[in-house]
Order: sequence, then C-alpha cells, then structure tokens
Amino acid sequence: FHSFSAFKRAMGNAAEGNQWHHIVGQHADNIRKFGAESIHNTNNLVEIPKELHYKINGYYNSKPLELGGLTVRDWLKTQSFEAQYEYGLEIVQKALNGTL
Repeated sequence: FHSFSAFKRAMGNAAEGNQWHHIVGQHADNIRKFGAESIHNTNNLVEIPKELHYKINGYYNSKPLELGGLTVRDWLKTQSFEAQYEYGLEIVQKALNGTL
C-alpha cells in the first residue's frame, strides 16, 4: 500500500483494544530507504493489544547503555530492512510472551 491510511482502508481498523503495529517502523527514513509499499503491507503489519503496542514503543524509545546514547529506534534506522524485520519480530514475540 502507498500509505498506512490506504492499508487501513483495505484491511480495516484493528479490533477494539488492539492496534496495528509496523514490524519495520513507518518513519520517514525507512519509507525513503525501503519504499512505502515495503512498510505498509500485510507482511509488515500485525495486530496486537494496544498495551503491548505501548510497551514496544516505549522500548524503542529507550536508550540502552550498549547503544551509546542512541534510542533503539535510532539504532534500528542504521540497519537493513531484513535486520529491522528480524529484530522487530523478536521484540513482538518478547512482548507477547511477557519478556520485553
């Protein structure tokens, strides 16, 4: 899809209490590098409970010591699409099983 809005028009809103989550983030840097269609598609969007979405976003905004002052989100921007996707899947799985 050319935008998140177009995705939602086709796929609908997430169920009540859930939100759509981009495995590879939808920020401008990723859209510029990988293209909107790579970001806004059914392989890169998952429906998760909003509480977990908030938890994941909080983690991505954190600054772990090992990243030298970068947020997780800023560090991910330096990675390939494939690396971001694999990492994103791992984070979703950790959130779902309560280990994030």
